[in-house]
Amino acid sequence: MMIPMLLVYFVNGSWDFGFVACKIFWTVENVNKLLSVAILAVMSFERYVAVCKPFQWFCCRTRHNVVYVLGILLFFIVLLCMPIIYYADTTEHVILTANGTIADIKVSCSSDLPDAILPVFILYMFVFGFLLPALFVSLCYIFLIKHISSKTPPGKAMLVSSYTNRVVRSILRVVIFHFACWTPFWIFVLVPMLSFFNISNWAFLHSPSLAIIRLLTSFLPYINSAGNWIFYAALNREMRENVTEHRRRTDLKSRTSPASKESSLFLNERRTSKFSEFFRRFDV
Repeated sequence: MMIPMLLVYFVNGSWDFGFVACKIFWTVENVNKLLSVAILAVMSFERYVAVCKPFQWFCCRTRHNVVYVLGILLFFIVLLCMPIIYYADTTEHVILTANGTIADIKVSCSSDLPDAILPVFILYMFVFGFLLPALFVSLCYIFLIKHISSKTPPGKAMLVSSYTNRVVRSILRVVIFHFACWTPFWIFVLVPMLSFFNISNWAFLHSPSLAIIRLLTSFLPYINSAGNWIFYAALNREMRENVTEHRRRTDLKSRTSPASKESSLFLNERRTSKFSEFFRRFDV
């Protein structure tokens, strides 16, 4: 949403949208980045619960709970971003000619945090905005893959193995895309901190090349935020199709076995009654 304003800012070399728009820009940009990562973590947990504990997932999946979770996430993310929002401001830069006359006036929109706050802000944003969500997402999918692999019935190893491989590939696409976009961004945010803490004083840390790389990597979170929904839609569709195909083959095999017809009928009736009870409870 902020990309058009950002592109105009880069092309013109001046912020022409005013002080209020500058505040809104820094608020939306930073909140949107963290909220995208937080929603990704919540969706990963939701996928795990939906596959591993489906009936608990049905009971918790209500509009009230969704709004409640999003409200909590938004509240804490705004708190985390409060320093950079508070210090967001516009600054006029007067450009003089050789004889000292005013050639132009450029306006910048930036958030210059004090040196005492900046390192603390960057470190806790790295922990809460990248490290902890990345660990959480990875653990959710590790447990999800283990759960799917452990549910291999005797005599159906090949079928379930094929299903597991397809799901694992879809999961890996989501995780790799996330890390590929956010890892370079955070590397080039943290690298300048080496000079700040006097850990290293490489010439590269003060070179124009680093500034250009940081500018390029700053676009990667936007790409991740835009692409997450595409990858998750593909993952959900593939999981749904694979589960449907797996159930169809299992039901077909059970119907062709005379000894299992009676038990299969009992299980289907029991499953139908459970879902009917669930739908009556929530007026679906």
